[in-house]
Amino acid sequence: MAEHNELGKTGEEIAVEYILRQGFKILYRNWRFMHKEIDIIALDGRTLVFIEVKTRSGNVEARDTMSASKMRYLSTAANFFIDRFKRTEEARFDLIVIRFLRGQYTVEHIKEAFR
Repeated sequence: MAEHNELGKTGEEIAVEYILRQGFKILYRNWRFMHKEIDIIALDGRTLVFIEVKTRSGNVEARDTMSASKMRYLSTAANFFIDRFKRTEEARFDLIVIRFLRGQYTVEHIKEAFR
């Protein structure tokens, strides 16, 4: 497996541990929609949260990791999920960026990263 894929898997595991410590309840991981996926779908209290996880080596601005096309895709996938499973909760999109630098990592969680 490519090194960047391993880094991404490690980052996603860190993100899962982080949101569980924050009290989220994970509903799905790697939920498939068409040819792509939503990394994590969870409940934060009574809010349905669609979470994109980005893992980077080095210092990068969190918002620079999300393209407009990725935001459109996530929005479409979330709407499909809500309709298919007849979810009635308020929903939001969060971004979790895991940064690896000099053998350490940081977690940045942006709630309501986009609408």
